[in-house]
Amino acid sequence: MSERLEEIFKLPKDTPPKALYHYTSREGLLGILKERAIWATDIMCLNDSMEFTYAVEIARPLALEMINNCTDEQEKNGYRMISSLLEERNIGQFRSYIVSFSEEGDLLSQWRGYTRAGDGYAIEFNPDILEQLIRTNILENKEFYLAKCRYVLNEQKKIVEEVLENARKISKTEVEAGIPIYAAIVKNFLIPFLFIAPLIKHPTFKQEQEWRLIAFLADATNILQFKPGKSMLIPYISFKFDETGLPFNKIILGPNPHPELNRRVVLELLDKYGATNAVCTSSSIPYRDW
Repeated sequence: MSERLEEIFKLPKDTPPKALYHYTSREGLLGILKERAIWATDIMCLNDSMEFTYAVEIARPLALEMINNCTDEQEKNGYRMISSLLEERNIGQFRSYIVSFSEEGDLLSQWRGYTRAGDGYAIEFNPDILEQLIRTNILENKEFYLAKCRYVLNEQKKIVEEVLENARKISKTEVEAGIPIYAAIVKNFLIPFLFIAPLIKHPTFKQEQEWRLIAFLADATNILQFKPGKSMLIPYISFKFDETGLPFNKIILGPNPHPELNRRVVLELLDKYGATNAVCTSSSIPYRDW
């Protein structure tokens, strides 16, 4: 996301580590290499059943509290609109698309949670190159945001409160200038909330040390794609890499019954798709599930 919009919306500013790891399967690895892209999935279709709704459950009582504490009737109406937007039937109309990363490339919880037995890969991405390449893809001129997830309730509430307060201040100025209040609330609260909500995760996921690349599109119809999931189709959009190279230089192979053979074949695959300088190592975790 541009620094200008980060400042306007008062979103958290995080400095990425030198490397971020994307856990995936054989199918995912092949797709990344063949399509020269990573897939951002509709947040409502991820493994965590509380995705997005957990953030809404934090935001809704804060909005109601601000209604009760507010004396200006116009501002009360603004908070009422925010509270209405946070109702499930309304917020479900909007979509964030995300790609998940971890600060750690060899975590047992990640191998267990996001890959099948013997079918796991952690791709090491350089965050700076990743952002640079994504800016040239099909989502050019669309906003995206790379930030780390928050797991501590007090910090989560503080982020939501800052977005609410910022929305109040900017919307009040815009309404006084003649902009309809609903349009001001959607722009100044809903859009930033769709960026921060994916960062607010249940504390039980803290070990993942997750970062997320988040995209919000008002209308993704023309670029929306679908892939098969375990129980339904999964909507996603592609972040395309440019043609100069792939934004990673290392792959960690998850626990596998044939580690050396697996490594040899993956190196051949990387060579085929031009990632000849990529390093390939095996997980050090003595985990077996086959």
